[in-house]
Amino acid sequence: MRGLARNPGLPPDLLLRVIDHPAVESYHVMARREFTDATFDLLAAHPDARVRVHLAEAEGATPGQRARMLDDPSPEVIKALLVGPYARWWVPLPPEVTGQPPRERVRPVPLSRAEAEEMARDDEDEWQRARAALEPALSTGTVGRLMRDPHPTVRQHVAMRAGLTEAERAAIDYRVEQGDYLAVPDWVLDADGDLLTACVRSAHPGLRRAAAFHRDLTAEHIAILAADDDFPVRLLLCEFQAAVPVDVVVRTHLAGTTINIGDLLWHPALRAADLTGYADDPDPGARALVPLDRRAPAGLIERLSHDADPWVRSAVAGDGRLSAERVLELYADPETTAAASANPHLPVTVMERILAEADHLSGPPRP
Repeated sequence: MRGLARNPGLPPDLLLRVIDHPAVESYHVMARREFTDATFDLLAAHPDARVRVHLAEAEGATPGQRARMLDDPSPEVIKALLVGPYARWWVPLPPEVTGQPPRERVRPVPLSRAEAEEMARDDEDEWQRARAALEPALSTGTVGRLMRDPHPTVRQHVAMRAGLTEAERAAIDYRVEQGDYLAVPDWVLDADGDLLTACVRSAHPGLRRAAAFHRDLTAEHIAILAADDDFPVRLLLCEFQAAVPVDVVVRTHLAGTTINIGDLLWHPALRAADLTGYADDPDPGARALVPLDRRAPAGLIERLSHDADPWVRSAVAGDGRLSAERVLELYADPETTAAASANPHLPVTVMERILAEADHLSGPPRP
């Protein structure tokens, strides 16, 4: 049913039955990379505001489609339109449509020396001392004390202070593990020229991670960070930089284990990339990305639908370039039934049968 929910070939009457079915939540319907105008407008007119909120948050909806919902009577829908999808790579509605100015990065207000010194003396909270360690107003004596702080988090952060040389940073006893959470210093985000390059090349992973957020990285900076041996640096680079090479995005996606790693599949580098070269990659995860290439030939998609790995077969089972005959074969295979149920070539009679069986199992539709 959830595969059927995202099937772009669902007739309008079946789509409305699916979205109101107890086995389906509205966000299952929105899990598609694109919407036809007819499907979008049908969902935008749904009487349940929760459905329209999920539509407003859908990554696959275009700005033009979402703009058509700005007269929705629900404040929650309007809020969802203005906030946008929960994803990195999406195009916001233009200010002339929303009447809202572009969002700027929120900067924390620098602390006074008295405030910073008081925070640095908080022996009960290492995070307070870590925050204070980045404040420019701290006295030299306090900075020296924080460099010898007993807590590693404090030493991590004080080693990211502006104005330190690499030798001075190296003299601080700090370590950074892959899962460590580090602040992003404003001075790194504001850096340019040689100072930005120094951050990109710094031995401190925290400064390199912060540099990955920078809006004005050069091609050379991106190349350096893309080869970084610290995985969070490469991940942040892919999350915030549109100019990252395709293979870096792919390999980072494949190596990632975080819950939101799938967001990288929306990266701009993948939208127009030739992904057919991954069809023979030894990693099944890489082969499974080939269907994202809308120019990949139908014959290649057909070949991948016979791949030895069920993950790859499932990744292509919903692809509209498959023949109707092959879709039915995949639907008959328990390992790919769910994925094949999202294929637009699935016969409407089969769609109706899925719904009838789901109705039998779930009882009457929810009110």
